[in-house]
Amino acid sequence: MKTVKLQLKDLKDNPYHDGNYDKEQIKKLETSIRNLGVLRSFSAFKKGEKTMLVCGHHTREAARNVLGNNAEVTVTIQEYDDDTAVWGMATENLTQVEDEKKKIKDLVAIRKYLKKTFKNYQEFAEFMRKKGVSVVISDKNSKTSKRGRVNEGRPEGFVIGSSRNISEWLNRKGIIMDFQEISELLRIKDNLSPELYDKMVVGNKHPKKGDEEDEELVFNLTNAKMLSSLGDDHEEQQDILKALENSNEERMHRVRTRGKVITKYKELKKAAKTGKLKIKGKEVKLDEEDKKKIEESIQMVREGKKDIGNIELPNVKLPKAVTEITIQEINSELIDGLDKIAREFELYVDKGNLKNSPDRELNKLLIYLHSWGKDKFISFYKKVLEELAKRKLHKAEEMDYDFEKGLKGGY
Repeated sequence: MKTVKLQLKDLKDNPYHDGNYDKEQIKKLETSIRNLGVLRSFSAFKKGEKTMLVCGHHTREAARNVLGNNAEVTVTIQEYDDDTAVWGMATENLTQVEDEKKKIKDLVAIRKYLKKTFKNYQEFAEFMRKKGVSVVISDKNSKTSKRGRVNEGRPEGFVIGSSRNISEWLNRKGIIMDFQEISELLRIKDNLSPELYDKMVVGNKHPKKGDEEDEELVFNLTNAKMLSSLGDDHEEQQDILKALENSNEERMHRVRTRGKVITKYKELKKAAKTGKLKIKGKEVKLDEEDKKKIEESIQMVREGKKDIGNIELPNVKLPKAVTEITIQEINSELIDGLDKIAREFELYVDKGNLKNSPDRELNKLLIYLHSWGKDKFISFYKKVLEELAKRKLHKAEEMDYDFEKGLKGGY
């Protein structure tokens, strides 16, 4: 590595630079250079007789505009090969920009470079080993890798240009971008319809309503991640986005609510395709009637005939083991709830302390029963609670506890 003085015109583009520039970024750099000059040394490497930039293309353009093409600047010549030069440029781009579309563009460029450079994953792994970085090598004759990690279920990780492959190449000297973000951004590019991709707004350009971002007014990155997770059926993406926007479900425009609904929709799709549904960790086989109901429900959502906010998994006949687990869990919750109410009553009776009035706990339990039992068992459990109240209060009738009033309307 050595430092020299060179004219700006002698700094050539990195061979993997795409020639595109952010005009706004260049204008900001021009302002800084006018006031402070060029504060950095340009990082470059030699390729034949040419001096090529590793990174700093925007700074060079801004300096050209302010100082002229013949201006001399400080350049640090690195002993880089092509791969390190590409890595350096990618690292600078991905760590300095906040625009996810630009990050996607850089990730696509990295994928293109890796596919062009390496024939297979074994060749890539050997190259990385020479760089001093150890990566998992797929063993085609076994379900485990040479490090003993299980490959089954993720063979795509050992393919040149996969998200995992890009993550290994990019993060070889430390975390530049985590694997999940790489996967999500590339999935948007690969799966999302071009129309929605062009519509996607990122950064700080979101319309505002008051002090909070109004997600109903913009197709943002989060929505793009959700829809691209459905697959590459562009018509389906448009249908589901429309279904989300037209839902009558309260707060459907909120990210969390939309995320839950999309997850449930994907579970239904998978169940309709495989004929299997996981409930309480147990796999339930669906009959043809159940599959047909699911397919009809999905189609109605896509056609706008059913509110996606009301989409539910089917009520299928559960295996005995699943039914027993469910009953045990609910029974345990009910017993805990009743015990808690009993303790509240004892405190109320013993101390006459209104702060320990049991009506709050009664209300909580009845709300739980209502959400679980869909009104079918409310009258029965209300009688149970009334009897409990009578038994606990029989020695303190002078307190005149009004059960109905305590329930605040109840059920």
